[in-house]
Amino acid sequence: MEKTGLDKYDRYLLILVISFIAFQVLKNAFLPLHVDEANWWMQTRYLQAGYFFHPPFIVYEQFVVTRLFGANRESLRLGSLLFSSGTIVLIYAFSTKLFKEKRLAFFASLLISVLPLTSYFSALAFQEAPFYFFTIASVFLLWMAITVNRNYWYLAGISTGLMLLCKLQAVLILPCLALFLLTSKANRKWFRRKEPYIAFLIAGAMFTPTILWYFRHHLEPITFQLENRPGFLNNGLLAYLGEVIKHIFLQGFTLTPFVFLLSVFGLIYGFYIGFVRKDERFKYLFCMSAPIILLFSLTTGPAYWSYTGYMIAMIAAINLVPFLIAQRKGRRIERFWPVAFLGLCVSVAAIFSLLFNTFAAIGYTTQTGWSQLSAKVEQVQREQNGWNPYFASPYYFISSEVAYYTGNDFPGYTVLFQVYSNAVIQDNPTYSPWVNPKKLIGKDVIFVDEKMNPDGYDTPLSYWTAKLKPYFQRVESPIVFVENEGFLKKERTFYIFKCHGYKGPASPVYLKDDVKKLLKLPGNNATRSSKASDGTARPLRGELNLRIGAT
Repeated sequence: MEKTGLDKYDRYLLILVISFIAFQVLKNAFLPLHVDEANWWMQTRYLQAGYFFHPPFIVYEQFVVTRLFGANRESLRLGSLLFSSGTIVLIYAFSTKLFKEKRLAFFASLLISVLPLTSYFSALAFQEAPFYFFTIASVFLLWMAITVNRNYWYLAGISTGLMLLCKLQAVLILPCLALFLLTSKANRKWFRRKEPYIAFLIAGAMFTPTILWYFRHHLEPITFQLENRPGFLNNGLLAYLGEVIKHIFLQGFTLTPFVFLLSVFGLIYGFYIGFVRKDERFKYLFCMSAPIILLFSLTTGPAYWSYTGYMIAMIAAINLVPFLIAQRKGRRIERFWPVAFLGLCVSVAAIFSLLFNTFAAIGYTTQTGWSQLSAKVEQVQREQNGWNPYFASPYYFISSEVAYYTGNDFPGYTVLFQVYSNAVIQDNPTYSPWVNPKKLIGKDVIFVDEKMNPDGYDTPLSYWTAKLKPYFQRVESPIVFVENEGFLKKERTFYIFKCHGYKGPASPVYLKDDVKKLLKLPGNNATRSSKASDGTARPLRGELNLRIGAT
């Protein structure tokens, strides 16, 4: 029989990737559109060198797939599916190149493929999937450039440029690489050679249009990220320590507890093997992962920001097992560790992923209920023949989803009256895809807000009834639309206002914490109770904040 060139673990990898793709295709049939997916889809009508939340790669990716296959959920997620599958393959190839052990490389790919941040999060149609892919590709190509052939520097420069076009976080690869070269006596020579600098120029040239775009906007998108996104800002010492603990807990939850501990083992033991025992492979993996994990642990923020660091740490951890076995000289460990790995890490992660995906499909408010709201909004519009209003809401979740499900039936969508303090939902209506407020003057608007707001308490209907009147010539009586609760799904209430003749102002209206002040709630976002519209106390409702995507 003619050999195919694939050994047992190559075939296992092929089966794994096919299974991953099949699961994602099946899941997409049930998983509604995420608010960030809708937002990036809206941006495809405004091709630019940069955007308020992120660089432009995801928008151009979405532009291509939607023009080829239409603006349905499956096509929107096609790019992320391919990039996520590619990341699984790259993990296998990188680990095999480093350690020449395909079994352990397959274990690394298997584990990463079943983690919630891969099976749910990176398969959604936003920037994380290509960012993960190009991060692993860049780390792989840099290792090849350092150890195999200097020409790989140029490919690494291209990959790093593409990574920068996905997320600004990509700049962290530079200090990580510098740390490795500085601490590796054999590789400090690269500071005296031209190839790394040419690679840097290649990446910089690819990112230059986006840099110029940021400067044309006075670096506002960058300063917004720095001032609003880190979780440690505006906190005292005790509150900051609480944020750090919360961040670590969320990382343990999203990675699953055993995988989190495995990654920590990879960092600690990898540091020992790399720096004390002088193994350059583990030193490289440590330098490419530990600074990222440490930075986001100290600055807090969303748990998924450091996922690339944890992926690299997992490669180290799994390949450290032979070192641990050799040191302990224990055949019992060698015999039983794969069973423990599959049982405690892979199986538990798969269960977590199943729960994540089920909850997202049924009860996650950033994905469910929007089609029903959009149908109601269209009904309200059609009830008045020939009426052609704009659509507005106080945060981009609502406007993005309604735009998608109404098929852009409105002349434009925007964000008005930003009255909540949650940094996740902040957007600037002077940037695409929103209609600038100055263009709304004299226009009619359908304005919608949800009773349960992003800050975690109920907004009284009376608040908007009073708030909107000074800004419009006439505001009709509100429509209260209720989506009934279901399995894992809470009842949701939306306020719909038909507003006529916007009077201004022409600039965005920022009224941060305005509702909270009206209700006389503490300014802390972690408020544990709220007042309903009748003034009675009500326990805080909401979800575990695992916000993902545009933020």
